[in-house]
Amino acid sequence: MSSSPLRAVVFVTIFAVAFAATFRSNDPCPANVKPGGSWYLPGCVQCFCHKDGYECHSCGVFAEPFDKNNCYKQQTIGLVYPDCCFNTVLCRGDPCFNENTMATVLKNEKLITGVKSKRVKTTQRKTGKKNKGKRV
Repeated sequence: MSSSPLRAVVFVTIFAVAFAATFRSNDPCPANVKPGGSWYLPGCVQCFCHKDGYECHSCGVFAEPFDKNNCYKQQTIGLVYPDCCFNTVLCRGDPCFNENTMATVLKNEKLITGVKSKRVKTTQRKTGKKNKGKRV
């Protein structure tokens, strides 16, 4: 029995959470972009040209939990996809935190959540059947 050097294989698994939205078109690539090329669109979108059309990727929607009474999200400006997808959360005590921005965010949040929806009342006809969904 011959001795062989001990060989160890280390597997490192990296888990990344990806959030994206993708759409595909069979139309020709715009602006004379050739297959294999890419371009950026406003709103944090990157598109890739293929021989049979193109596809575009954007950030999608995801929730970032944070204390909404003491923090706000600052939009990332000047970066391209995918770096533009990630907002910075600024909280009281952070060096770049701005009380005026926080006040505006809280005011806007109250306006959004304070809007009352129109109620739909259920009425009853003489037949005894309920008429659901009629606005009164």
